Parts: sequence; C-alpha cells; structure tokens
Amino acid sequence: MAPRCAHPAALIALLLFGLVALLLLTITTEDVREAPVFMYGIVLDAGSSHTALYIYKWPADKQNGTGVVTQHGECRVHGKVRSHSR
Repeated sequence: MAPRCAHPAALIALLLFGLVALLLLTITTEDVREAPVFMYGIVLDAGSSHTALYIYKWPADKQNGTGVVTQHGECRVHGKVRSHSR
C-alpha cells in the first residue's frame, strides 16, 4: 500500500505557522520600563519568643530621604523552638 499524503489544509496551516514563527523571531523589541510607583523594604525580626516579618513602602520618587515610610504588611509567627537531638 502506498503512504497517504497529509491533508492539504494541515500542510498549509503548518507552513503558515512556520512563517509566522520565523517572522516573530526576526522582529526586534525594546523593553518598556516605567518608573516604579513605590519602593519596598523588608525587616525580619527573629527573636527567641517570636518571629515577625514587616514590609514597608515609600514613594519611589523620594530617594533623597523626604518620602514617608508606611507599613505595608506584616506576618507574625508565635511558638516554641523545638530542638532535635539524636
């Protein structure tokens, strides 16, 4: 028995897909970066009785120390530390 040829629509679709892929590979792009609105800082308070993580934010355009820093979020973990001895 002779091998069957693929459906012509499938061949055309595959050819178009390949051409589009080659076209997309040749187009140059530029990264568009907007200035961030806020800057963020993280403080980790790891004590003997608890651990806390604080997230602070301030306006990104105030890099010279004039921005107001506000607390954006926090996460506290209470509990005892278990020691594993072998």
